[in-house]
Amino acid sequence: MRRNLLLFSWLFFFSLSGNANPTEAFQQGNQFYQKGDFAKAIEAYESILATGDISGELYFNLANAYLKNNQTGKAILNYERAKKFSSDESLQTNLKIAESERVDQIEPLPPFFVKKIWSNFRDLFSSTAWSVLTLLFLWIGLGLLAHKALTNKALLPERALKVTVSLALFAFLISMVMAFAKYNFESTHQSAIVLQKETELKEAPDKISPQIIPLHEGTKVEIIDQIESWYKVRLADGEIGWMDSSVLEVI
Repeated sequence: MRRNLLLFSWLFFFSLSGNANPTEAFQQGNQFYQKGDFAKAIEAYESILATGDISGELYFNLANAYLKNNQTGKAILNYERAKKFSSDESLQTNLKIAESERVDQIEPLPPFFVKKIWSNFRDLFSSTAWSVLTLLFLWIGLGLLAHKALTNKALLPERALKVTVSLALFAFLISMVMAFAKYNFESTHQSAIVLQKETELKEAPDKISPQIIPLHEGTKVEIIDQIESWYKVRLADGEIGWMDSSVLEVI
């Protein structure tokens, strides 16, 4: 019941903010979802994606529909795609719900604590959001200085002005570094989701190669190499092997 309320409440929120994606198909998808016809909701949302009109709201609602339609792999895939637009808490919560339903519960390697702090901070926002923050802090710092220079009047007491400008410019530098770091991470790290009910992680890029372990729908892998139609992938626990690209979809 709690899950149902969470999924519905956030879909309703996004339907009210329809200005972000005001197409007729989007509204129809929301209506089908609310009526419990998740297959038709998926069809409506997917028809929008086919036109290239994408948004975080669209991916989020599509993921909710797939989760309610018991398609865990597709749900996780679209929640992960929605994360590229937003790091909203509700999105993270629904993603955890979907991940709890997959067969493979792979325990990730514990990261070095410094690297963990860095990655957690970097992943607070998308590269776009970090870029917006960069411009905002720059505007605040330079705006305060420009106002004083042009009007010979400070908006704040002298000491407070110096502190505020210094903090704004420091935040600008931090945001700029994180924007570059996040963009570089997004550009160089490619992940995918297993969409087949059951498949195999193999020792080599060949169908007759021995199996390392079986994998199931919804498992997330990091792509580290490719040979023809085979991906070399790394699991969260560090295990490395090969998978046929046909059983995966890149996030």
